[in-house]
Amino acid sequence: MQTGLLMLASADAVRLPLSWQFGYNTPHLRPLVERTRDPEGLGRLQENVDPRRWASVGGGRARLALTRIMIAKGGGLADITAGDAFEYATELRKSNRDQAGGTLFYSWLRDLGNLPPDAPVTLRFLHRVTGQLSCEQLVDRHGVACAPIRELLIDHLEERRPRLDYSTLDNLARNLTRNFWSDLEIHHPGINSLDLPPGVATAWKERFRPGSSDGSNLTAPWRKRSSSAPTTPNCS
Repeated sequence: MQTGLLMLASADAVRLPLSWQFGYNTPHLRPLVERTRDPEGLGRLQENVDPRRWASVGGGRARLALTRIMIAKGGGLADITAGDAFEYATELRKSNRDQAGGTLFYSWLRDLGNLPPDAPVTLRFLHRVTGQLSCEQLVDRHGVACAPIRELLIDHLEERRPRLDYSTLDNLARNLTRNFWSDLEIHHPGINSLDLPPGVATAWKERFRPGSSDGSNLTAPWRKRSSSAPTTPNCS
């Protein structure tokens, strides 16, 4: 019965409220809607988004957000309004589900030109209600010049977020950005790879050894890299 309901929703024959969708988890929803609802609009969006971001964990959540809004409100991507986006972000917060990447879809819509010029630039203010920042905001607050490294950090935090409480995630983001990569960019302008020369790695560890003037007792981030860690990007 539920499979038939999803088919009807993907064809815009019925509307499924967001609250119902958050209570019904299925891996078939997004692929089904992406194949049948506004494939032209989704194709334009995909061309407009970095392929790595599109295929990332956060990108998958953003795509799911768009499909959920379309089957809740009807129509295609061009019919999604800023109010629809606000409602989705609010319902996501109320559902107590993991919110990583919960507003990325809105940035995509703005970049695609689907929202009016006077629409809010971001949905960032919603995070002030909960006091929690998105993974993208956790990285951007410290500044990362190398775009591929920035994307890598965001994707890593999004993958870790479901298993961490917010305080732990916040500390992890601070160590990886401000205390590690942003520090490297300050001391080694133009650095563009995690494959650090021995001298660069030694200098960083010296700056953050216990009792040093700069910092804290940190373990080099590459020492405990998980088997699922993404490959090292390069900014060049």
